[in-house]
Amino acid sequence: TFLFSYTESWLWLSSLQPAFLGLVTLVGLLGNALVLGVFCLQRRPCSVADIYLGNLAAADLVMMCCLPFWAVTIARGYQWDFGELLCKLVNVAITMNYMCSVLFLVLSRLRRASWAKRVCLGIWTVGFLFTLPVLLFRTVSHLEDPATVRSTLSSSSSSGPTSGREPETFSEQL
Repeated sequence: TFLFSYTESWLWLSSLQPAFLGLVTLVGLLGNALVLGVFCLQRRPCSVADIYLGNLAAADLVMMCCLPFWAVTIARGYQWDFGELLCKLVNVAITMNYMCSVLFLVLSRLRRASWAKRVCLGIWTVGFLFTLPVLLFRTVSHLEDPATVRSTLSSSSSSGPTSGREPETFSEQL
């Protein structure tokens, strides 16, 4: 029988994740680029379904560009070494992918060709607006204890219910 402790199981899983994310990135980049290429190179006008599926492929392509950052971070023991700007941008892109993908799938049933492109623009706009908190409040904190995982959400504003208090911190010992 195999009995692993939580830590051993976590370390084993973490050792596989970078390679798996690399494979998913390669397949996802190739697949979504092919889908977008087909839609861009077809001679007939795009149908409503083509417009929604093309935007879904674009959202997934953006997500695939973010996965290597996760893979490198996991391979380096969950240490983010890309700076705060890339932290914000990668997390905005990932959050936008979640929001926009769901909305593209839900709204793909709308069959009015005159509205499809406007609806897609609206979805991208709403997706970006929903990610503004990530863009504004995501920060990078480095800890001296590598066995502690910490995510910090803080606000630089001087007004509001959290003014004068320390940022909220969530920590977990590995």
